Formats: sequence, structure tokens, C-alpha cells
Amino acid sequence: MTVINNLIEELDEGVIARRVGMLHDNARIQYRLQTNTVADYNSFIDVITDYYNHHFQQVHRCGPLSRTDAEGKATAYVNQAYRQYHGDVTAAFKESRDSVNGGLRRVLDAIADAIKGEHIEHYIESVFRRYIDPVDPDDRTEIIRQFMAEHGAQFRSVLHVDRPELYARDYKMVIRTYVDVLRQGSSSYRRI
Repeated sequence: MTVINNLIEELDEGVIARRVGMLHDNARIQYRLQTNTVADYNSFIDVITDYYNHHFQQVHRCGPLSRTDAEGKATAYVNQAYRQYHGDVTAAFKESRDSVNGGLRRVLDAIADAIKGEHIEHYIESVFRRYIDPVDPDDRTEIIRQFMAEHGAQFRSVLHVDRPELYARDYKMVIRTYVDVLRQGSSSYRRI
């Protein structure tokens, strides 16, 4: 089997779902909320911190993070998720307090999706690093060319698929585009 076939096989949406996505979906499902609302901001921070620690422990099979680390990561993920709606952790708190737009459940879903998206991106980067020779520009260009040919229809509106050499030296744009394609249409991003 050629290098490109191995790379494409490891980046198949089903493989990504089994190796990465299911871990995160299962972690989210296992966390039980007592209520979909919170009384105050401190309670909100407590819940998202507890959830982040739960999710982290489930996915990484380890002990808990410190309160400070878990709180920092949880609020960062909430800010990241709510930025697309022109909001932040305060907007998420208000939705959780008032049970608007899915309440606290939606906030935890947003954290889970953000963590999963980041993990999928890291997984894809790892696969590319294993199969692309960092010192051979021709090899890098050829792998990127073949990968883009395999997924050309999905990339055409965003990347110059006929110019793989543009992405060979720094192929993160190809990776980010592939992650976005998966986010938009892949079952590996959909909730179980």
C-alpha cells in the first residue's frame, strides 16, 4: 500500500470517528446534569469546570486537573464556542441561568464539540506528520497533491487544488480546511 493510501485510510471519516470522535461523544453522554439551569455565575463556573474535568479524565484516562487549570480551559472553550455568536462566557451564563437556547446543556455540548474539534485537528496533524517527509519538498508536494485530488471537490471553493506546491511547506491550511469540511458535513461530528 502506498503512503497516500495509508494517509487517506487513516483520515477516513469513519476512522476519525472511531479513534477520536467516539471518545468525546461518550464523555459527553456520561456526564449527567441535575438541572439545565444555574442560579448564579459562580454555580455556572463550577458546573463547566466540573464538566471539563470529567471530559478530560474520560478521554485521557487520567486523574483530574487542578481547579485552576480546568476552570481556565473550560472558560476558554466557552469563549471560543460563543465567539461565533458574538458572545462570550457571560452570554453562556445568561443562557444557562434563563434556560434559553438549550440552557446549560447547550453550553456543555459546545465545550465537548470544541474539545473534540481540537482533538480531531491534532489527530489529523499527527497523521500528516507521520507520512510527509519534512525535508523533501517534492515528497510533501506530491502527498498534498494526491490528498487534494482525493478531496478536491470539498476543497475547490477554499484552496487552489491545482497548486499543491502552495501548501506543501505549510500544510496546516489543508488540515484546517479538511477539519472544517468534516465539521460541516461529517457524521463524526454529529452527536450519538
